[in-house]
Amino acid sequence: MVCPASNSSSTSDSDDQPLREIVDESSGDIATFLNCCSDADLIDENNFATVLRLSRKYQVNSLIEACEEFISNRCNLDALKADQVVTLLVVSNEYHLRREVMIKLINRIASETKNDLVRLKLSRLLPPQLHGSIVTTNLNMTQLKEIESMNGHLFKMNRSVTLYRRMACEMCKKITDSAYCEGCKKAFCKDHWTRNKCVSNYGQNMIDELRQNLVELEYE
Repeated sequence: MVCPASNSSSTSDSDDQPLREIVDESSGDIATFLNCCSDADLIDENNFATVLRLSRKYQVNSLIEACEEFISNRCNLDALKADQVVTLLVVSNEYHLRREVMIKLINRIASETKNDLVRLKLSRLLPPQLHGSIVTTNLNMTQLKEIESMNGHLFKMNRSVTLYRRMACEMCKKITDSAYCEGCKKAFCKDHWTRNKCVSNYGQNMIDELRQNLVELEYE
């Protein structure tokens, strides 16, 4: 079996490229690769690793970009099991795909519960920077969810959970379990902070910042 040997970003002029014999790939993998060369929409989560590997091997840059496009815009990651997304992340990291691709995959994996993340045994499958990014993103998501429930306030927290202490509520003046808001600099019992929105935008600013920097990743 033969295949064009090319470093071109397009496959349209493959007829003009020299041919090289393929002796170390299965006919099924090559057929999948060639079909995706003709129609990149055939790339899916099942053949992604094969297509990406052969695209890099035979330097078909346009197909590498198509693999990135698949993750970025076509693949419904929420419909996949976490294990499948981890596999996509491992392959994407191996072939050093764009940062945007990595962030999307990390974001999906980090949305799993802490127990599910432990079950995935990520430290055995991923390099430290990716594993650390997933753990940090999971913590950021937990913190974001808690702050979004604070009715505009930004209460002191302990392990991403609102911290309550026995002190006087600003509204009812009772000594009770109250949370201190960093925005309006006042303490409220739960009954009153849920009914009275924070007068400052401190909490909303923190929400916006967390959303923009949800995934922390050192990746070039």
